[in-house]
Amino acid sequence: MLLVLAFGCFDLPPDFEGAHLIPDFHQAECSESAYDTGVGEPVATLAQNDSESSVAVGPVGFRCAQDVQGFWIEANDGLSVLVQPIDMNPAAVAGCDCLYDLTMTLPSVTDRVEVWTRGDNQSGRSEPTLEATAALGD
Repeated sequence: MLLVLAFGCFDLPPDFEGAHLIPDFHQAECSESAYDTGVGEPVATLAQNDSESSVAVGPVGFRCAQDVQGFWIEANDGLSVLVQPIDMNPAAVAGCDCLYDLTMTLPSVTDRVEVWTRGDNQSGRSEPTLEATAALGD
């Protein structure tokens, strides 16, 4: 199902229908190949101030040189974040995968966040996968 927002059209999965685009979203440069052994599982951290929450998560894998974006929705006693490629239907794809660190500011205060990812529609991983959770005080 295609969701249309004021900012454009976004291909979001059913569990994220009605999700909000995260305007303050940053993707670091590729830190290493997703095929390297010894890379740990993604870890998320959560911090907050009076009116917003900040989330950092990494390393998470996407195609090399693939720009991603984030969306948030209220769910599961907190917020759920979905990170996915900006172009869900790329004409050509890279032959490699990279690990990225991501940071974002959510315009809502929360004590708990889940970070989900999914690949583009050609990747074979277009269903959201839970990467990490974070709670204040962890």
